[in-house]
Amino acid sequence: MKKILLFAGLITTTTAFAADELVFLPDVAVYNQDRHVIVNIPQARVFLYDNGELLKSYPAGPGNPKTPTNLGEYEVLAIAKNPDWHIPKSIQKSENNRKIVKYCEDSSYPFAVAKKTLISKTERKDADGYVVTNDKGEVVYDTKYSYSCEETAFIKFSDEHSLGLHGTNAPHRIPSWPSHGCVRMKTPDVMDLKGYVSRGTPVYVIHQRYTLNSDDNNDLWLGIYPNKYAGSKEHTEEKTEQLIAALHSWNSISEKQIDVAAAEKWINEWRPKVKQHHEICLTCAPTEKGKKKPRPQGNLKPLSWTDGLSTIRTPIEPEVVPEFTPPEGEYNTLKAVEVEIDSTPDTPKPVPSNAVKGNTDALF
Repeated sequence: MKKILLFAGLITTTTAFAADELVFLPDVAVYNQDRHVIVNIPQARVFLYDNGELLKSYPAGPGNPKTPTNLGEYEVLAIAKNPDWHIPKSIQKSENNRKIVKYCEDSSYPFAVAKKTLISKTERKDADGYVVTNDKGEVVYDTKYSYSCEETAFIKFSDEHSLGLHGTNAPHRIPSWPSHGCVRMKTPDVMDLKGYVSRGTPVYVIHQRYTLNSDDNNDLWLGIYPNKYAGSKEHTEEKTEQLIAALHSWNSISEKQIDVAAAEKWINEWRPKVKQHHEICLTCAPTEKGKKKPRPQGNLKPLSWTDGLSTIRTPIEPEVVPEFTPPEGEYNTLKAVEVEIDSTPDTPKPVPSNAVKGNTDALF
């Protein structure tokens, strides 16, 4: 089988697709039951899976490098409607030592401000009653605005770090990495997401710089994304060795071959330089000058590259914990086996803590 000359192909087929046009899927193992939320930090994207299939995908704004979003496995604890913002102590100084911002009281409300409307415009006067003018002789005005807020939500998934998914008053910064640790979303998106999740829905925050997907034409696509957390406490292993192993695995099972050595060289040379996301076709023929660059055909399917494989990642069965069968004869649980007993009665999960208190009595 003839191998495609990779460097020539990469140079002419490298494409940075718009986030809303095409979604490359990370390598995640989700159950074939129920719903899961995945946040991939390098992609700045939220994925919603339902019964093992991708249901929705949204651009997002995770934590910035100084205040990264903590990686880990979480679950939705509460969904608060139009919450007040209790400012974390860690950023109160940068917020002029304020402790709380009421829902929609001004443009500094961080979750969702749609627009501001001019209420009044009056001439500014000094202490002696004279109208104030600027250097050009123009009258200086004092203006007052009212702020019209979109209905918003806070989907809380961590008590320890007060983390959640919420809307933003700066949708132009999505996708990017602007937050203090939470995951910002465009307000219509978070309102859409809250309709699909409930208390107990799993939320996984991951850090994958690469995506490896195949399309319906059996072409292999590599996505590479910037590492905004390099050097921070959230910096994680990039698994480049597993990625290269997956490319070798692809060549062993696919008719469309790639030059793995050239791919590895390209990845190692460009990985530190990537500031924007790039998606590359590894198996497409080089594009002639003036011709349209190739695009994935049909649906994208994630490969199990984190295992060093190139098999399609498929939904998995939930773990089933076998029932304990006591031995025959007299049995005393306290002597026979260590037993952890939950003696607390069934109670609803608590409402959000200070991060989303205020008028959170209205819960979705």
